[in-house]
Amino acid sequence: MGGYRITEISFLMACDKTMTITGREADVPRNQGGGDFRITSQEVQIHDLKGEIAALKERLKASEERFHSLFENTPVALFTYDKNGNILIWNKALEDILGLPEEKIKGSTLFKTIARENQSERLAGMIQSIFAGRWLADVRWEIMTDHGKARYLAMSMFPVREMGEMVVFGMAIVVDITEKKQLEQALLQTEKMAALGTLASGLAHEVGTPMNVILGRAESLLRHTQEEKTAMGLNIIIEQINRMTRLIKNLLTFAQRKPVERKSVQINQIIEKGIELVEQHTQEKGISVVTELDDHLPSIWGDGDQLLQVLFNLFMNAVDAIPNGGEIRVKTSMVREERRKGPRMEAHSKGKQMIEIVFQDTGIGIEPTHLYKIFDPFFTTKPADKGTGLGLAVVDGIIRDHGGEIKVISVVDQGTTFYIHLPVG
Repeated sequence: MGGYRITEISFLMACDKTMTITGREADVPRNQGGGDFRITSQEVQIHDLKGEIAALKERLKASEERFHSLFENTPVALFTYDKNGNILIWNKALEDILGLPEEKIKGSTLFKTIARENQSERLAGMIQSIFAGRWLADVRWEIMTDHGKARYLAMSMFPVREMGEMVVFGMAIVVDITEKKQLEQALLQTEKMAALGTLASGLAHEVGTPMNVILGRAESLLRHTQEEKTAMGLNIIIEQINRMTRLIKNLLTFAQRKPVERKSVQINQIIEKGIELVEQHTQEKGISVVTELDDHLPSIWGDGDQLLQVLFNLFMNAVDAIPNGGEIRVKTSMVREERRKGPRMEAHSKGKQMIEIVFQDTGIGIEPTHLYKIFDPFFTTKPADKGTGLGLAVVDGIIRDHGGEIKVISVVDQGTTFYIHLPVG
């Protein structure tokens, strides 16, 4: 018997993505009912599109998860950015380097997160180079974290293109080289200190002895003179000799730091001695000294003379920073490590009891760009005849020798606050 003669075929795509082919018969053989016949996709071996799409989706999802895991868990910091410096995506390593939580980076720009004011122009030029298609390798960059801590970075920046043509965004690989930089600086500092120690010893002998002779003669003449003009000149000589003596002493202290001679020390008593030492200076400038000392502080195991030098240097810096009347406030209290705050506060003694000394003045403050350098040897913002840049370097060294730490917060035209923490017992 003859087969079907198909004169019309239609296709029907169902919701499940299978395909049905429908044909209409023309001549129906005897004893066969008329009507439509249907051939399913399975019968004509048409593929199931739904299965293929689902498989592709799974492969894409797995690929995205592998990329995300690699991007997020790589030990170096990664981030992408657009031509305006907006940060697009980044990984956890970048948050750790910058010391910023996710919410502070989200929606921010490179200009706000990694650049200081004096770096903005350089950063803009780098971004422009990337979107012009150039690569920048091993760019050395210095940042300040929100906690005021300096970090040194090595960045490699490169363009990412779409279909090999237009640059769609920039990407950067960032490595924190702070520790390496610090080791290099420490080695250089060691070499400097060796030379400085030799110089300081020579100065103490060759210059110190004649200076003491001149000081003695000047003081003797001052006691016997009746002429006001002569007395004024002798006072200037004595003042400058004392300044030179302090400089030589600071050089020796810094370059040839003597071991800490530890004994039981009451920090409140040292503060009171420091106030007595600077009383004349504070009175001359109309500066009031206010104390808030905890009477129940335990003793610390330290060198009283060295700690007194710390307080004296801080007092004299405050006096110099307050031009015409003001206030110096000193407070002591007990804290635990987890309450301590600031960039220079390490975590190695977490939970230990510490004595906190808060030393605050209402002086001119310190510029933000200078703040992280103030403990560096020979760095000073004072005029040449006022400072040597050794005072705070000596302070920092003594505090560290006592197992403590020091940090500073300052606001220009409002004043400066030092936080010192010393271990108990």
